[in-house]
Order: sequence, then C-alpha cells, then structure tokens
Amino acid sequence: MGHSQLEGIMPFLLPILISISFIVMVGWVIGICVSAMRHRVNVRTQTELHNRLLEKFDSASEFAAYLQTEAGQRFFDSLISDRVTPTSKILGSIQNGTILTILGVGLLFLGMIYRASDEGVFTIFGVIALALGAGFLISAGISYHLSKTWGLFDATGGTQQARNPIIQP
Repeated sequence: MGHSQLEGIMPFLLPILISISFIVMVGWVIGICVSAMRHRVNVRTQTELHNRLLEKFDSASEFAAYLQTEAGQRFFDSLISDRVTPTSKILGSIQNGTILTILGVGLLFLGMIYRASDEGVFTIFGVIALALGAGFLISAGISYHLSKTWGLFDATGGTQQARNPIIQP
C-alpha cells in the first residue's frame, strides 16, 4: 500500500481507533470498579473476623500471650499483609510509565506519518500519553529516592517488614 492509499483509509480508520479506545477505557473502568468492590468485601469480612477474635480475650495479657504463639503471629501478619509496599508502588509506576511512554512515542510516530490527514489527532494524543508516561517514570524515580532516604528499604533493596512490637525477635 502506498502513502496515498493509506491517506484514503485514514478518515475511516480514525473513528474505528477512537471507538476501540473508548470501549477499552470503559472496560478498564468497569474492571477497576469490580476490583475495588471485591477488595472492599474482603476487607469487611477480614475486619469482622478479627473483631470476633479480639472479643474472645478478656485482658491485654491474654492477648499478648496469644500473640506469642504461632497462631498469634499469623494473626498479626494478616493485619499487615494488605499494606502496599513502596516497592510495589514504584514498580507499578514504572510499568504504567513505560506503557504510556511507548504508546505516546507510537502515536507521535503515526502523527508524523499521517500528518496531512489526521488533523493532529495522533500528535495530540501522543503528547498527552508521552507526558503521562514521563510523569509516572519521574514519580517512580522520586518515590524510590525518598523511600531509600527514609529507610523504607533494607540493605538488600527490599522493603522492611513491620515487626510485632509485642513479640521480640
């Protein structure tokens, strides 16, 4: 296909690409909403279970004795297991930034190829995606630096685990 043939297809291709992008965006939003509702139900169930367990103890000393056992340690670990670590947040930002940056570069490339027929649509979306990608990557870099400065990483580069203040290692 020659360049002039592609220019003839462009007016038909652009609405299709926009429609597909819209459908993907709606699906993504629905997926996020379903995930948030599922997480909310899990947290509510876990909270009810923890509250029932805590009601069984008559004193703080009984609870402290329970935390000294293996079952108590598992209970304590389950309280902190849902926390998001700095590493996972930084990796998520790197992943989002990389995807958006590559998408932005691709759209800018398409904008250069179809400069005459797309009326700058590819270029506009390319710049937006590239800016968002760069923002995510810069955010990840700043988060990594601050996490390292604040001591949120241990010597091996992993995140420090929260320790049970009652159970001494």
